[in-house]
Amino acid sequence: MFKRILVPIDSSKAAKLALTKAIEFCHEHKAKLRIVHAVDYIALSAGVEGIDADVMHSELKAAADKLLKNAKIKAEKKKVKVDVQLIESFKITS
Repeated sequence: MFKRILVPIDSSKAAKLALTKAIEFCHEHKAKLRIVHAVDYIALSAGVEGIDADVMHSELKAAADKLLKNAKIKAEKKKVKVDVQLIESFKITS
């Protein structure tokens, strides 16, 4: 009945629980799972003193990539077909 399930995640406890439940659901229904995470870089372009926007962008992107990678591994361990997507609102350019 269900073919595809979408679950947005961040690093919160609620998101971890939602991911676990989505993986279980997809496993039971043989559905494909898409995991998404959004990063908003707009605040980095505000020019706050003492913050290097390029460094912050790199750190946020690395953390997002790691979050999605770990979520994908968790789904694959349960034999769920999964893909991940990072949604970026704004890229900082030097």
